[in-house]
Amino acid sequence: MPRAGGCSGRRGKPRLLRLTSANVPCGHGTYMHVPGASEGDEAMAAEEAVDAAADAADATAGWVETYRGTVYPWHCDQMGHMNVMWYVGKFDEATWQLFAGFGVTPEYLRGSGHGMVAVDQRISYQRELLAGDVVAVRSALLEVREKVIRFCHRMENVATGEVAAVTVLTGVHFDTKSRRSCPMPDEQLVRARALVSDFDPGI
Repeated sequence: MPRAGGCSGRRGKPRLLRLTSANVPCGHGTYMHVPGASEGDEAMAAEEAVDAAADAADATAGWVETYRGTVYPWHCDQMGHMNVMWYVGKFDEATWQLFAGFGVTPEYLRGSGHGMVAVDQRISYQRELLAGDVVAVRSALLEVREKVIRFCHRMENVATGEVAAVTVLTGVHFDTKSRRSCPMPDEQLVRARALVSDFDPGI
C-alpha cells in the first residue's frame, strides 16, 4: 500500500521524522535531548533497508534457482560482453530444470510420447555480462493451463545481485506422434499449479 504522507512504513509502522535540533528547552532551565538529523537518518536508512529486503523477498516468492554458471571469454562478442545467443542457451538449460521440478522429466518425455515446444519467447536485456561473471537463473511459473504453460526466467549477476535479463516463454504440451497439442497428466498439472507465482515480468 502507498505510504500516506510519507509518515508510515511498509507495514503501517510509524516512520521516523528527521529532527535537526539536538536539545529542546523544557522549562526551568532544563533541556531534553532529541535525536539529531544524523541519528534520525541512520534509523530511516535501517528501516528502508529492511523494507527493501522484504520487497525483494516478496518479488521472488515461489521462485527456484534453475541454473548457475560462468560467462566464459568465448561467450563474448566483439563488443566485449556476453552475446545474446548465450543468454538464450542458459535460459534453455534453466527451462528443463524448471520442467523437471513439476514432473516433466526426461523419463516422462521419453516414456509417454509427449513433448514440450516453445511457441513464444520475449527477452528484456537489462545489464551487460562480462567474461568471468558468475550468473544464476531463477525461474517461476506464471500461468498453467491444461495444454499451455507460461513461465519466466530472471538471470542475475551473482556478485552484484543485478538482474541482467528477463525472459518470458509460452510452452505447449503435445503428442509427438500426432504432432498436436494435448493435456498434461493430472499429476504434472497439480504440481505445476502449486508453483505458480503472481509476479508480473512487465514484458
